[in-house]
Parts: sequence; structure tokens; C-alpha cells
Amino acid sequence: MRSQEEWDNFYKREIVPTEPSNFCQFIMGQNIKARSVIDLGCGNCRDSVELAKRYITTAVDSACPAPDNNVIKIMRCDWKDAKDIIRQTDIVYSRFFLHSISNEEIIELMKITTGYFCAEFRIDGDRPTLYTDHDRNLISWPWIIQLTKDLCYNVIVAKYGRGMAKYGGEDPLVGRIILKKTI
Repeated sequence: MRSQEEWDNFYKREIVPTEPSNFCQFIMGQNIKARSVIDLGCGNCRDSVELAKRYITTAVDSACPAPDNNVIKIMRCDWKDAKDIIRQTDIVYSRFFLHSISNEEIIELMKITTGYFCAEFRIDGDRPTLYTDHDRNLISWPWIIQLTKDLCYNVIVAKYGRGMAKYGGEDPLVGRIILKKTI
């Protein structure tokens, strides 16, 4: 996994998209009734800005370059430093973040989520061709689906495949889930 310094350097040298991701547009199209969202691994806040059009938004990333926006609360920290906010937030949103943490951390995150859990992530079988300079935890699809059952989530959307997160000539194998905690 990349260090904070490596991510800081990445955002200084790379031109990254600023428009909302396909996944963010998909989530916004679901019309989830909620008040607040936390965007874990927000990167350059491209999805946070869009989410803030509908929800009170907190953006969390250890290397987040702050956008010129006073609508989003930005926390430049590890996700574990935001646990109290995660517990109080209606929607936990993560795009391309779960595959940057361990399975144990995914379990911990899903346990403390109290409302909706919306995630897009690379899954086992993906072969990254862009940004290959850091490790990824390619998540087992059967494992994550079983985890949703074990942790008492209702599955609203659960699908995987290609064609959902194309970027720069890459078409990664990803999973998408929208879950709602039942207890």
C-alpha cells in the first residue's frame, strides 16, 4: 500500500479527473434517503463534491488535497481516526478504497457502519494495468457477500464485472455493493 508521502507526490504530479466517477453517479441515481455521507479514501474529493449536493459530506483521506470548497468537511487522516463519525453517518461511501485496506479492516469498518454501506472495489481476478506501483487487496467476491450476511446487512445492489469503472484504457474487474444495516 502507498504511504501518505507517496500519495502526496501522486497528487502533485498526476492529472486526475475532477468530474464525479461513474460509481458516484450510480449512487446519486439511487436516491438514497439520508442526511449525511462520509467518503472514505476520497482522493481529490471529486465524488465528495457531487455527494455534497445532496448530503452533509465528510471527506476522509490521508493525502487529500483540499479542494476550493467550503461545503465539505475534510479530514486528512487515516479512516480509523474517523470511526466516531463513521458510526454517526447515514452513508459510508468508498470508491476504490476497500482494496487499499486489509480484510480485517474491512470487517472492522463494516461492523461500525450503522446505516448504508456503498462501495466499489477491485476484486480477485483483476489485473491492474495503470498505477501498478502499489499493492492492492483484491477482494474475494464470495467472501464479501458472505460478510454482508454475517454482519446483518440487507443487500440492495451486489454486482461485479467489467465495464463499470473504465479509465485510461483500463477496464478493471470490480464489485459494487449498496447495503443497509438491519440491526
